[in-house]
Amino acid sequence: MPAPPSCRGPIQHQQGVVRMRDNSLDTSTAPLGRDQVRSSEQLHRSRRSVTGNVCTLLSLPSEYRAISPYPMPSSNALARVRPMDIEIHQIQEPISKVDLAAIADVAMEAFLDDPFFEFLSPKEHLRRRGLRIFFRSFVQYLGAGRSVFIATRGDRIVGVAAWAPPGSYPASLRDQVLQGIWALWSLLPRPKAVVDGFRYTTAMEKAHPKGELWYLALLAVHPELQRQGIGGKLISPILELCDEQGIDVYLETQKQDNIAYYRRFGFSELEALRPVSAGPPLLRMHRMTKNR
Repeated sequence: MPAPPSCRGPIQHQQGVVRMRDNSLDTSTAPLGRDQVRSSEQLHRSRRSVTGNVCTLLSLPSEYRAISPYPMPSSNALARVRPMDIEIHQIQEPISKVDLAAIADVAMEAFLDDPFFEFLSPKEHLRRRGLRIFFRSFVQYLGAGRSVFIATRGDRIVGVAAWAPPGSYPASLRDQVLQGIWALWSLLPRPKAVVDGFRYTTAMEKAHPKGELWYLALLAVHPELQRQGIGGKLISPILELCDEQGIDVYLETQKQDNIAYYRRFGFSELEALRPVSAGPPLLRMHRMTKNR
């Protein structure tokens, strides 16, 4: 399924810019002139050292930079990050290979101790390898209309939220096949993990709610920056859009600790799934729009 050719997600038609200032969102509605909004290609031409394809959530002033994610900041550097150092962007399509790799690295670090992935891949070195492969392909083949938001510190990606808009789940057969191939590769050489992973995937697809809703497919923040409000900043734009348009939201999580976290944003629990008796439960949550 082809990705949108430009930064035309559901929010880009609004005016203003979202930043993180003093641990809050600035959603100014002051119009921005056309000369203030520049594409990733323009940014790349004007700065030889810049790579990636990034546009902003809402509208991106020209002084913002595209993303060059390597190397990741050290743990000591991350620990010194202040909320005002973090900015929220929406990635422009197509997502570059560099950005996909950076997103996969952040997601790998965030999900390294996830009970589901520990169950499938108990050995950490194999789990690290597999998670990088899995999350790169997962975001790459999420489907048409996907909305991917990133949190950056300077030119480093430190958080990501990936959404599937209403009507886009499940992805096209092509994207599902490609996702499946890479998921299989990420679990090799562990045949039992492949079988168990397939059971979870099948259960997820069968239990996915019908009707119009946004699907939060991925939310990840680098472990050294968690519990600082970055995850909330990453998902707030779509949650606000859903309230404006009267659309519900759905997600899955494997960590019991995440239940309390998502409740803060209006999510409630649905019946949990346990596709594999020896594996962790698959927790499901639903957020009803406030505009109903």
